[in-house]
Amino acid sequence: MSCLIPQALAQYSAQDYYSAAIGLMAQSNWSQAGQYLEAALKLEPGNVNAWKRLGECQEKLGQYKAALASYEKAISLAPTDAEAQNRAESVRSQAIQSVSKDT
Repeated sequence: MSCLIPQALAQYSAQDYYSAAIGLMAQSNWSQAGQYLEAALKLEPGNVNAWKRLGECQEKLGQYKAALASYEKAISLAPTDAEAQNRAESVRSQAIQSVSKDT
């Protein structure tokens, strides 16, 4: 996913982008929500919830490797975060199943 947010990044806060992304996720607009989450993370790279939501968007788009990386980043920031751990394990399973179907 590449970030296609306008150059005016600085005029919005990480929370603005995060909130917009949550609204887009509620509409199942995973791609655009992911772009907004990437913008939020450029401004606030330590936002564990944004990393988890980005992973969720990537997962919904079938981008399992990217989703796993996002969940692992969340885990690195919050090692006891059960949601991030559970989602990372789920993505690992989905990635394995996806590879199995391709062979």
